[in-house]
Amino acid sequence: MTMTKTFMRTLLIGLISLGILTLSASPSIALSDSPQLSPRVLEEVADRIDEGFETYSSSELKKLNKAANTVYSMRSDMERVQPKIQLRNWTDVHDDVAVLLPELRQSMYAVTQQLKLSDRALARAVSTEVLIHLERVDEADEMNNYQAAQINYMQALQDFDIFLTLIPTV
Repeated sequence: MTMTKTFMRTLLIGLISLGILTLSASPSIALSDSPQLSPRVLEEVADRIDEGFETYSSSELKKLNKAANTVYSMRSDMERVQPKIQLRNWTDVHDDVAVLLPELRQSMYAVTQQLKLSDRALARAVSTEVLIHLERVDEADEMNNYQAAQINYMQALQDFDIFLTLIPTV
């Protein structure tokens, strides 16, 4: 198992156990009414997902990477927000986030839709986290809350970097 696949498996198990990701009950995986899943059930789910890992054809990879180029370029756009938070330039922080949010939402959605089914749930969850953290940066700038803006900005970057690892490369 590759390091990326091991990391993604661990992250997926964590997201499921925290209730961030939900599962549809299937005959092969009987889930109790309790939201808390046992480690054994989580491992079974992860094993099923591992079995479902699909490969990409070269044409799928090219198409996916074309859509992903916009997402990759937005990483540097996100980095331009940091100095403005440091300077507490809240108007510019707000303006940058207001531009980033819809572009990121659209671009990350486009990439997620082109991923194999086995990767989509995690990509959706991670992209949602990125957007939530950026929205919280925007809320923090409205209240001139430096600490909340800084923390959510850093979490958005971390989640964004996780999303980037989900994009297969040629």
